[in-house]
Amino acid sequence: MSKISYRLSHFFHISKRGWSIERKKILSDFFELITELLINEDEAKRTFPEAEKSLKSFFKKRGGPQSSLPILFFNYHYHNYILRVATFKEKSMQLVNCFLSLGLPIEKVNESLILGMSQVKKKTKVYKLLNEIINDDILKENITQANEFKHRISQPKGKTYNEFIASKIYFLSSQSKTETIKQLKQKKRDLHKGIRRIKKYSDRLFYFLHS
Repeated sequence: MSKISYRLSHFFHISKRGWSIERKKILSDFFELITELLINEDEAKRTFPEAEKSLKSFFKKRGGPQSSLPILFFNYHYHNYILRVATFKEKSMQLVNCFLSLGLPIEKVNESLILGMSQVKKKTKVYKLLNEIINDDILKENITQANEFKHRISQPKGKTYNEFIASKIYFLSSQSKTETIKQLKQKKRDLHKGIRRIKKYSDRLFYFLHS
């Protein structure tokens, strides 16, 4: 399994000392998010070969549910990645609120309030990093995908199982086998790139907050 960096793990454990239950929970939630994202990456890597193989046969014989199952497994892990990574920005803001003792109620924490506070602006590296996270193209795209996924409807009447599967797997936007396989591979690359970006941001955020 992919590992959380030593720095992130170290800061997680030393930061819990002497903290209130509420602050410990926010820290634990952040750490748990990173852990779950790494699991998503590992599971997506594991299920990808069978998903690719199944997708190729999907175009050949239009098989039943069994032939589409590996595609669903990969898609399940990819969807979980999308939904989780979409919360990274919010959890980062909560973390800054706790570490810098800004005193904002949890339910009122947002990027505008955090970035507008003098304590954050004084922490130049933290301030710049938060702006990087907010304006990151990959994270923006993931949030858009998460919102689209949340609004997807259930199986429509009159559709075959495979038509339903194709409509639910949102990277199947083309009827071309070559193009669809290409899109599947792109999603795998996007997931890996997104995870690396999250790990980098997490490490830097903890380092800057402690320095």
